[in-house]
Amino acid sequence: MVATLNLKAGKRSNELSDINAACEFFKRGISFLDDEEDWNTNYDLMLNLHDAVSDAAAWVNDVSAVTYYTQQVFA
Repeated sequence: MVATLNLKAGKRSNELSDINAACEFFKRGISFLDDEEDWNTNYDLMLNLHDAVSDAAAWVNDVSAVTYYTQQVFA
C-alpha cells in the first residue's frame, strides 16, 4: 500500500533530520487513504500517519497542521 510506504519514507526522513520532507511524506500518505472508510479498516495506519504528521508539523512550527491532524484523530 502506498500510504504505508509514505509512512516508512517519512520515518526515515525524520531519522535523517529532514523534518520538512517527513511532514510531506506523512501528508501524502494520508492523502492516499479515505478518511471515513480507512479509520475503520486501517486504524493503526491512519493513527500512525496522523501522529507522525502532527509531531513533524510541531517540529517545523506549523501550528495549523498540528491542530488539523490532531482534530482528525479525535473526530
